[in-house]
Amino acid sequence: MKTSKKSKKESIEPAAPSQAIPPGLEVFAELKNKSHSEQIAAVVPEFKKALNAGNDEIIGRFAGMISGLGAEIDIGIAVPEWAKAASRKFWETVGMDFLGRLQNCEPEDMGKILEFIQLTPVTDSPTKVQKGIDNLAKFIKDEAKDLPAEKNLEFAKGRVRAKKMLNSVTAMSQRTQCYLMISLMWEKFQNFESAGKLHIWFLENKILPQITDPAETRYICRSIGLRLREKAGRPNKNK
Repeated sequence: MKTSKKSKKESIEPAAPSQAIPPGLEVFAELKNKSHSEQIAAVVPEFKKALNAGNDEIIGRFAGMISGLGAEIDIGIAVPEWAKAASRKFWETVGMDFLGRLQNCEPEDMGKILEFIQLTPVTDSPTKVQKGIDNLAKFIKDEAKDLPAEKNLEFAKGRVRAKKMLNSVTAMSQRTQCYLMISLMWEKFQNFESAGKLHIWFLENKILPQITDPAETRYICRSIGLRLREKAGRPNKNK
């Protein structure tokens, strides 16, 4: 994988010693002292597997996909700005860009998080982190009871919107799917010679229907600042 690794150590500032940790949520305090890669691995089994196996291709895809959630999330791979833009557009379109600001959640965001947790299938043998996530749901519910009426309404709206957002993920528009694929496959696409080659890839992999005008792919490239090497237009007749 031809990517530049950042020299700085990937880490997050540990929580202040005086900060009280609610019972059952100790695992999150432990995660604060770990790198972003370790944090993601603790929550996403596919990423953990790729990390343990040294699978650079899969790690690169994860890096691209999460790159639009904010500069604070860093797993040590330099992702180009156009891939970050594609990732950002994907998360914004499906309404899940709030995942990049979890440390400063508003009541509506907390409502979304609670609903996501409750809609997640229950496992027979939950990990330590999964148990912590279940305890987090209980903690959020208890905290919501003390919210002022206006904030509680925002919290309830967040729960309702979370269900709609999950539906939007399972029924993404074609353009949103393109943004997602660009953020995932950025290492492959950066070597393409033109938007036309990218358009053909979208067609061959059924991301776009065969009847889709190439102008759609050109628009997507412009919207994220992706400039591929070969200029668009008719071939030079003098060649």
